Amino acid sequence: MKVGIIVISFNHYLFTKFCIDSIINSTSKDLYKLCLVDNGSIDYTKTWAEKLLSDNTLDNFISNSRNFGACKASNQGVEWCLQQEDLTHILVMANDHIVTPGWLEAMLDADAACINPFVFHSVKEIRGLCPEIGVLIDKYKKLRLKYLQEDNEEDMNYVLNITYGGSLNKFANLITSKHKFSPLVKTNFILWPGLIMYRREVIDKVGLKDEEFLKFDLASYADIDYYVRVYKAGFTCGLTKAAYVHHWGSITTRKSGLSQENKIGYNNNEKEAYLYFIKKWRCNPHNLLPLVNSEKYK
Repeated sequence: MKVGIIVISFNHYLFTKFCIDSIINSTSKDLYKLCLVDNGSIDYTKTWAEKLLSDNTLDNFISNSRNFGACKASNQGVEWCLQQEDLTHILVMANDHIVTPGWLEAMLDADAACINPFVFHSVKEIRGLCPEIGVLIDKYKKLRLKYLQEDNEEDMNYVLNITYGGSLNKFANLITSKHKFSPLVKTNFILWPGLIMYRREVIDKVGLKDEEFLKFDLASYADIDYYVRVYKAGFTCGLTKAAYVHHWGSITTRKSGLSQENKIGYNNNEKEAYLYFIKKWRCNPHNLLPLVNSEKYK
């Protein structure tokens, strides 16, 4: 088995670097091919990524001229992955995640067509699966407000060390060892769009994300639209607690002094995207809770 890993970036070079470095340091190279899709970053990201491509750290680098949104960037990466005949799975992730040793092996071992890992600082449906994380999240939120308003490598390392008692990887090993043989948490819908792995057959059948949503807004409803399509196609979804991933939280949408036109959701019309979703599926997207029985949407 081999996974096409797509990392989507939009500025915040250091967070992208932490993400890519964690993949390289925590994953056997024979398990993956790595593609970075950058949405028009105006910082050091492009220069750095071109160096990684030249030394074969990256297998592909797609550099967009402007911010097309995560939906378009995801499709660009997936299209490249589908050209790679040796890939059995496709994984899409935002650049504000840090993976830990054993993460990809655990996801590949999980018996579902669509797999999430356990993601720190994510949705409550995931956080509730691991009660010991609660205290850490409270601590992290306070640190994040104080130290992560600007991109600074020293501050980022400090926050990780304080949050995890000195070592993210050691903490992750404690959690994943405890849950190594825990049963897969089965869900009706994909729980976390920020990092999701699909079997190739899912993409082959369901297709790409609906870029019609981009007519209205760069960030709204395309993901949940895709959840519904995966569900209607009959694919199983689940979460494995044997894979632990740190999530910084809302990095690409954080205010950072960039010009307005270079921010996600600029000139957006979220209401129109919402109405397009309702017209398409005849249901309210906010009612599609991932752990609720949703037979009526078949």
